Amino acid sequence: MSCKCGCASCTELCDCQRCSKPETNLLAPPSNRPGLDAIRARVGDYSTFFTDAKRQLSSKESPNLQALGTRDPTDPTIAFLDAWSVAADVLTFYRERLTQEAYLRTATDELSLRELANMVGFKPRPGIAATVHLAYLLDPSAKPVDIDPGAKAQTVPLPGEKMQTFETDEKLTARAEWSQMKPRQSRPPNIDILDALTRPTLRLADPSLFVRPGERVLFMFGMKLSEQVVREVLSAKTNIELGFVELTLKPKDRLVQALIEQRDLVNQLIDIRNKIVEEIRNENPIKEKVVLGKYLLNVLSSYFLGLNASGVLSLLPRSEKPPFSSQIKHLKEVFKVISEARIPDRKGLGVTSTDKVLGSLRNSAKGNQESKGFLLQQADKGLNADGTVRIELAQTMMPVFQDSLYSALRVRTANRISKSAPSVYLLRTIASPFGAVAPEKISNDNGRFLSEEWPLDEADTNAGAAFLDTVVDAITGDSFAIVETPLMSSWKKKEEGKKGVDEVTPERLLRFARVRSTQTVQRGSYNISGKVTKLDLVDADSGDPFSVISESKQRV
Repeated sequence: MSCKCGCASCTELCDCQRCSKPETNLLAPPSNRPGLDAIRARVGDYSTFFTDAKRQLSSKESPNLQALGTRDPTDPTIAFLDAWSVAADVLTFYRERLTQEAYLRTATDELSLRELANMVGFKPRPGIAATVHLAYLLDPSAKPVDIDPGAKAQTVPLPGEKMQTFETDEKLTARAEWSQMKPRQSRPPNIDILDALTRPTLRLADPSLFVRPGERVLFMFGMKLSEQVVREVLSAKTNIELGFVELTLKPKDRLVQALIEQRDLVNQLIDIRNKIVEEIRNENPIKEKVVLGKYLLNVLSSYFLGLNASGVLSLLPRSEKPPFSSQIKHLKEVFKVISEARIPDRKGLGVTSTDKVLGSLRNSAKGNQESKGFLLQQADKGLNADGTVRIELAQTMMPVFQDSLYSALRVRTANRISKSAPSVYLLRTIASPFGAVAPEKISNDNGRFLSEEWPLDEADTNAGAAFLDTVVDAITGDSFAIVETPLMSSWKKKEEGKKGVDEVTPERLLRFARVRSTQTVQRGSYNISGKVTKLDLVDADSGDPFSVISESKQRV
């Protein structure tokens, strides 16, 4: 069969230029826009090279080849073009790969990156081998063994991982006594009043403890006024594997923001407390100075027990008269700073300057293991009270201790690490006093029915007794309570068009007390009756009966 072009053995699928429609050049360098992660540099692949070569056989630029009309793949000429197309495909592939390695954005080979960096004088940091801590376990009856440097240890790979080999850097001695020593898995935190007021979380070493949001955590540093801190629980998470419950605590309102500006605010409050305690220590307890001093301590204690700074400012005396004028003025200044602390805008957080980022890149690489091969040893390192060099020094100077020293250390009680570890309690129950939900008292005034508050019953004014509005079995003897009492110190006019009619605005005063005992009693008053829980409250420090009503009536 022949076509209109007159080629010998030409078929209907002829790809010569006379039979084909005019087409653009198949072999053309590709164009690349800026910012690509990969560069296209191949002028063609196997198919484009082979098609273009066959088209050139019938090209007007090669008149001597027009007589070759065959396109049979078994023909030697066509087979030669096919082999050359394969070679051109391979060559352009590797040329494109080399072009990729010539640019920093597209290079993938480490050697290419190093050579590109070397062109601008940059030298990469040297590689650091992985480091691990090895523990050699010996049988109880085994003698001490010296392990030379270079001793190999292999990891136990997980599925899909490869076994890794590690070698020891320095000579060490393995002893059976060390294999039987139990390491400390937790460390009590150093908690002071500042830390108790600001810490975001707290771990309790009891995974079976169930803590609900809204309960309070009591940090007790002592029984005296303002030596207790109360924080509210936001959430609780139990870690069964490590054996603790992690509590997330509600932040103290604006305190952290205020401490960013003045770090010694809490220390100033503690100093004020100590000065007040010192001044009223040897005074007659019925003197006005002692009464005012105890009131100021109660106000300061209210802040530690959960009251915010604005509430404390409303409780402080308006006049700054002796004998505590300087302390009152100082308290107002501190709590004003806390109440006016500005909460930062979260949109502005997380912004880091370029200089800080580039500055961190200049830090040299360091190993993460404290050994002679990575870090410089200090001359006194390990000579502290909890250091291991002291033990080795004692063994060297007194060889008689070689076989008995570690056996004695194995049964020795661990040193107390925490310098300040307060007692921690959970306050789990919130209860209202008896009569809190009682109906108002109705009286008849010449045919007019008037409603008013009930006068306090005598049982509610006795010191040491507090009646709850229902039976609360969760409260037991020898526990602690935070008593919230209203302080009738703020008066304002009712804006109802009636002149001379005042209403009381009670302000909260939080106080700390100890529950000596509880009992269930029958109570009837305020036009209600029923079984309730009676608390026997005493002052946590002195043990005197705790008076709720007398303190709430104080006017300063």
